[in-house]
Amino acid sequence: GEAQLQCAAADAGERARAEAEEAQALRERVSAAEESARLADQRAVSRITETNERSSLEIHRLACEVAERETLLTEERRARLAVQEDLTALRAQSKQAAIAAADRIQIIQAQEGELRGKVEQLRGVGEKTSEMQASLRKAEEKLSVFQNELAIAKADKAML
Repeated sequence: GEAQLQCAAADAGERARAEAEEAQALRERVSAAEESARLADQRAVSRITETNERSSLEIHRLACEVAERETLLTEERRARLAVQEDLTALRAQSKQAAIAAADRIQIIQAQEGELRGKVEQLRGVGEKTSEMQASLRKAEEKLSVFQNELAIAKADKAML
């Protein structure tokens, strides 16, 4: 009888020790999950901050470039009006003057082509901004997954 009690006590002690080890392992997992979530949060915030800073700089640069291009377009419009006035006057003059005016039109058209190319390039930047926003959404989704895992681990810990 006493041997059975000692055996049962030893079994109970062994079970208690095993449960304590399991609880410690679970606490370590919870702690590791919390640390992993904290580091993921830091990385996500850092990436988002860097992306926002790069986007802000790029937007500022593009805004300056757009303002410069708008000025050039206004100047180009003025130049076109001037060319039209010149053409009217030059038609009344010699053939040489008409050829000079045609050369000026070609130069202005080449500038217009360059400006149109720049406008297309600026449109491409808008698409790049959309890609950065998609990347941000993915980071936020990953963060949500880590937070859910952390909540589960904390719930498991609380049940201990």
